[in-house]
Amino acid sequence: YHHSYTFSFLLVFLVLILFHPALSIYVNTLSSSESLTISSNRTLVSPGGVFELGFFKPLGRSRWYLGIWYKKVSQKTYAWVANRDSPLTNSIGTLKISGNNLVLLGQSNNTVWSTNITRGNARSPVIAELLPNGNFVMRYSNNKDPSGFLWQSFDFPTDTLLPEMKLGYDLKTGRNRFLTSWKGSDDPSSGNFVYKLDIRRGLPEFILINTFLNQRVETQRSGPWNGIEFSGIPEVQGLNYMVYNYTENSEEIAYSFHMTNQSIYSRLTLTEFTLDRFTWIPPSWGWSLFWTLPMDVCDPLYLCGSYSYCDLITSPNCNCIRGFVPKN
Repeated sequence: YHHSYTFSFLLVFLVLILFHPALSIYVNTLSSSESLTISSNRTLVSPGGVFELGFFKPLGRSRWYLGIWYKKVSQKTYAWVANRDSPLTNSIGTLKISGNNLVLLGQSNNTVWSTNITRGNARSPVIAELLPNGNFVMRYSNNKDPSGFLWQSFDFPTDTLLPEMKLGYDLKTGRNRFLTSWKGSDDPSSGNFVYKLDIRRGLPEFILINTFLNQRVETQRSGPWNGIEFSGIPEVQGLNYMVYNYTENSEEIAYSFHMTNQSIYSRLTLTEFTLDRFTWIPPSWGWSLFWTLPMDVCDPLYLCGSYSYCDLITSPNCNCIRGFVPKN
């Protein structure tokens, strides 16, 4: 009778695991004795199961990338790509810890991508960890303090800003964290558009830059922070699930946002030509476009030329400042 009861309990437990994947135990760390390979199809899953890290191959392409995507959203959505400009050309790829660095090895064990850390001593084992917020970090196994991270993916954004991630300057290191668009919907390589903080002139503000043909054409600006928001970004205040934050002090000049409701996901994503905020609110099956820039014909910079202004309600939209007449 005792053995029959034990068997029944185990059977029920296995059924729960099979039909309720949320009960499965996921691994979110990689030790120095472990590795991720394309052939093994093994991944790391953040605590809570929101994000997943592993290898992926875009549809219609024979190139492989190491990236992070939303696991809980049915629509495959990538948030970060490690080797976006150095893809693996076949299905041979290994992510492992070598010394104090994460390295991505391709065919013939050649290094395709590395964290390239030069500091740190082997005072304790080094591990890589995927955190609940989607940040992929390297740290000593006995130190979970974020200030002691050896490396973190949040310092090297690709095209997406996640909650708790920062855009702007870390004045201690001199690093400017900015977004760079994908070249195409199925091509993670660096595209032509960059969204970065500009502190060279007056008040800091974000600039959308088109770098096509190695040119630097500013196409959109956020306007300065007015104490509540950037004056040219249509963030909606008063949302009960999202808080915007701008910090300017001796250590950093940076923008970030935070979710007060962890069941709702939101992200800023830079595409070719636009900056979009997407939000996913359950039980929805996909992302909703919250807002996009540019919003109207008057948003692009330099649309009307010098000594003029753009007005949505006039035709044509471009008007001369008083005292000037159209040249063309």
